[in-house]
Amino acid sequence: MTMYYKKMATTDPRFKGKTQTIQSWDWPHSPWDGDPPAYQSQISVPDEVVLCNGCNTNLWPGECYAVYLDRQHLEQRQMYDVYCGGCVTKYFPKAREVDTFDF
Repeated sequence: MTMYYKKMATTDPRFKGKTQTIQSWDWPHSPWDGDPPAYQSQISVPDEVVLCNGCNTNLWPGECYAVYLDRQHLEQRQMYDVYCGGCVTKYFPKAREVDTFDF
């Protein structure tokens, strides 16, 4: 399966208004059994925070690389995560770089 990555600006609108969801379950319940969480909270993430999933560096403002697991995810613009240039080549050496005209 071919993976893809695309360079993009960290100021792109899709990085605005982010939230992080925190969930927990009481024993013996679990998300794998389809049980609802006992506790759930959402934390707003500032627009000025776009972290590399490899080295945890804040890439804002600047550029990042959006990684897509396959062609279908690329075409549907469902990115896996974002990485800095060093981490994208380190962790995805066989991934193919694309630009906006490739999909």
